Amino acid sequence: MTEWQSITGLNEGQRQDARAAARATTLRALGDAPQPEQFEKAVIGVYPPKFNLLVTIGVLLVLGAAGYVSATRVIRAAFEESAAAGYPQLVSGMSAIGVFLMAEIALAVVLLAARVLEVDGRVRWFFYLVAVIAAGFAVVGNAVIVAPTFAATWMGAWSLLLTFAPPVFVIAVVLVLEPLILAVIRRRHEAHVAYEKALATYRAERADPEALAGFQHHYRAALKSALWESNKHRVGVAGLTKLTGADWRRLVARELMAEQALDDLSAEMAQLNAPNEEARPETHPTMVPARSMQLLNLHGSNSRKP
Repeated sequence: MTEWQSITGLNEGQRQDARAAARATTLRALGDAPQPEQFEKAVIGVYPPKFNLLVTIGVLLVLGAAGYVSATRVIRAAFEESAAAGYPQLVSGMSAIGVFLMAEIALAVVLLAARVLEVDGRVRWFFYLVAVIAAGFAVVGNAVIVAPTFAATWMGAWSLLLTFAPPVFVIAVVLVLEPLILAVIRRRHEAHVAYEKALATYRAERADPEALAGFQHHYRAALKSALWESNKHRVGVAGLTKLTGADWRRLVARELMAEQALDDLSAEMAQLNAPNEEARPETHPTMVPARSMQLLNLHGSNSRKP
C-alpha cells in the first residue's frame, strides 16, 4: 500500500463541512453587491465632459443675457398695462411676473418637454402650440416696450432685432440644450440598465455558488484541508508533508468519487423504492448497484464511518 492509500478518507459529514467551507469561500471571492455609482462612471457619454461644460456655460450666458433683456421688457409692459387699468402696484407687479413666466420661461420649459419627453404625438403638438403662444407673449411684450418701426433703415432693423432677438435666442438655447440633456438621460438610463443586469447576475450567483466556475477549485482545496486535519494526529504532520501534489490530487479525487457514489446510490435506491412504478426490474431492494459498489470500494477500507 502506497503512502497516499494509507490516508483515512472522510465521512459524509466531513465532506459536507468541506462543501460548506467551499461555498463560503466562493461567496467571499464573489465580493460585495454592485453599486449604482460604479456604473455611472463606467458609461461613457457621447460628448466629452469638458465639451459639455463649455457648451453649458456658453448656453447659460446666452440664456441669461437674452432672458434678462426680454424679462425686463415683458415685466415692464405687463406692469404698465396693469397699472393703467387701475390695479395696485403689488397686483401689477405680480401680474407682470406671471406674464414673464408665461413667456420665456414657459417657452423654454414646454419646448424642452416636447423634444425630450417620450409623449404621444398629439401631446407633443399641444406642447408646440403652447410654445408658440409663449413666444407670442415674449415677442409682443418686447414690441410694446421697443415699439419697432418697420422701416428700411438701420434704426428700423435695430428695433426689429431688439424685438425678436430675445425670444429667438431662448429657442436657440433650448435647441442646443436638447442633445446635451438627451445624452445625460441616455447615459443615466444605460448605467441603470447595466446596474440592474449586474445586480441580477450577482444575486443569481449568490443563490447558487456551486454553479460558479471557481467553486470546484475551492471545494478541492477544502477537501484537502479536511483530509489534512483528520489525519494529522494519526499519520503525523511529517507523514503528510511527504505526500506529493499527485498524491493529494488522488486523495481529493477519491473523495469526489465516493461522494458521487453515494449520490448515485441514493438516486438508484429512490428509484427502486418508488411506488407504482411500472415495469420495474426484479431487483432486490437491498441490492447495491455494481457501479456504486465499485466507486465505494475506491474509497478504501480506511474510510471512517459517519
